[in-house]
Amino acid sequence: KSSYSSSFPIYCPLLQSTTMLCFAGCAAAACKAALQGAYLNVIINTKSMKDIDYANELNRKVDELVDEYTAKADKIYDLVVGQM
Repeated sequence: KSSYSSSFPIYCPLLQSTTMLCFAGCAAAACKAALQGAYLNVIINTKSMKDIDYANELNRKVDELVDEYTAKADKIYDLVVGQM
């Protein structure tokens, strides 16, 4: 039986393999961790910036990016888990 279902947002023949599907889930989890690590790096570095307005702008942008892309990573991960 194929691990692909109509609930998965994209069709990729490689994802018909349970092993490849597992790799996609691991990749989503790794991307989320990388985003969170980058977020911490930005927050730490903007604290020492002299230009407070620019630091706040960077913090706002990184907040938006992390919110958007961690949600996407979570969605992919959840979809993968649902196919296992």
